[in-house]
Amino acid sequence: MPAVTVAEVIASFLVRQGVRRAYGVTGGEMLPVLDALQRRGIEFVLTHHEAAAAYMADTEGQLTGRPGVCIGTLGPGAANLFAGLAQATLERSPVLGISADVTPEEAAGQRHQVFNIPGAMAPAVKYSARVSPQNVGAVLPAAWSAATNGMPGAAHLSVPSSVATLPALNQPGVATNAVAASPAVPAELGEIEQRLAQATQPVAVLGLEARTAAIAKRFAQLVIESDIPVVTQVKARGWFPGDHPLHAGTLASYGSRGVFELIQSADLVLGVGMDGVDLIWPWDGPAGLNLTAYDLRDGSLPHTPIVGDVAATLERLAAVDRPPNRVSAADRASQARGAARADLQAGPAGTDHPADAPSDGIAVDPLFQAIRAAAPSDTALISDVGMHKLYLAQYWEAPAPHTYFVANGLSGMGWALPSALGFKLTCPDTPALAVTGDGGALMFAGELGTLARLRPPGLVYLVLVDASLALIRLKAEELEHDPLPNDFAPPDFVALAQSFGLRAERVDSPEGAATVVRDGLTASEPLVVEAPIDYGAYQRMT
Repeated sequence: MPAVTVAEVIASFLVRQGVRRAYGVTGGEMLPVLDALQRRGIEFVLTHHEAAAAYMADTEGQLTGRPGVCIGTLGPGAANLFAGLAQATLERSPVLGISADVTPEEAAGQRHQVFNIPGAMAPAVKYSARVSPQNVGAVLPAAWSAATNGMPGAAHLSVPSSVATLPALNQPGVATNAVAASPAVPAELGEIEQRLAQATQPVAVLGLEARTAAIAKRFAQLVIESDIPVVTQVKARGWFPGDHPLHAGTLASYGSRGVFELIQSADLVLGVGMDGVDLIWPWDGPAGLNLTAYDLRDGSLPHTPIVGDVAATLERLAAVDRPPNRVSAADRASQARGAARADLQAGPAGTDHPADAPSDGIAVDPLFQAIRAAAPSDTALISDVGMHKLYLAQYWEAPAPHTYFVANGLSGMGWALPSALGFKLTCPDTPALAVTGDGGALMFAGELGTLARLRPPGLVYLVLVDASLALIRLKAEELEHDPLPNDFAPPDFVALAQSFGLRAERVDSPEGAATVVRDGLTASEPLVVEAPIDYGAYQRMT
């Protein structure tokens, strides 16, 4: 019986863990691993940049709780993969990255495309190791478990091409998808119950750690029965219904005045799974409590961590009687939402606009309010990084879990299209709207080729054109710096998409955009939409 190679052990292990596909860019040094994956029935999804592959794996990991798998070759492939793995770690998404490499002995006599890949990856991931015939049985389950246990994140393995075809000297042990510690109800529970029973103006802040069905259910039970207004962190949007009367808004940058005022007036701030990585600005409110399963100290979040079983703790707190003089949570939430709407028009519209900004630009608020009203309620909104992200984080209504995705940890531009492709491969029957600016679209324009090959139905890729890196341009204006370095002449995105054989349209009004997007979300093939944006509307937002 022929010996089992290292590459075959890797493929067999991934199959046992439930992996159905891997994303990446091929390379000669990765061919043995790729061949083994395909012979074991794992689909390989070719991308045009390794970071895009990691972004796709990131979203799959968020949806399944199982690490998404991404692949790159050595040298530039591993270097490109670094950005995507760093993104996954800061987005708290389980991802396993696999790259080619050389052995230390080979590195001593070779310089071409060679650097210390495990060492370079280490700061960005939870685990990094170079695979050998001697350790393959240990490092595979170690990497897998590192990505899922505790706070999720990325893990990385480098596989020297000369090692991949050698006989493996051992087989992997058991790995777990997510074995989080199950701490008891916290010792401080009695004190928290007492504070909650006395609080007349409490606020609950829902964080990204709370993105589980059990925590979301118990959280909703607590705030409804105890009459507490809810603020969500950006990545937790949808895990408490955005259209609920108790939802006050999002702890974001723009439109957050009412939320900040609500928090400042609170006599108890109860965080649930809050994470400083999801704070666009450091916390600037009264210190509170944060229910969490992880004893992680976070200098950007001055709350006292209350470590325990979060769902069980919430269930106990829901039984606490509220005081008769508790101020109406619905009224307080309504005031915060009203302040957010007012802030859309609070600032002055400047006269300095990008030179190539469209003359027929659409203001973002009527554009997205029209689209939200027309789109199916279960549409997944997948937001790229840019000025539009700061609008969507506050004003796009996310009614349920997995209806809002955003890059807000590392905040890498160009994330939306790869993420949307990962979403559609994982949830093919759910409509998805990916939103990016023209800057982000250009960063990963090659993934239009991936979109054309995969052709997922019910996916709309909306490109907002304002001829500038608008968020940075606005910051330059605020600081009275020269904004021109942020400006550029965008291409014709309709023509660009059509050159890949994709359907594409340009819209010129909120009503027209709503109709085109609505129809695209139920179409049998993807649609690229170009929308000119009114830069002045961004200037008015505060």
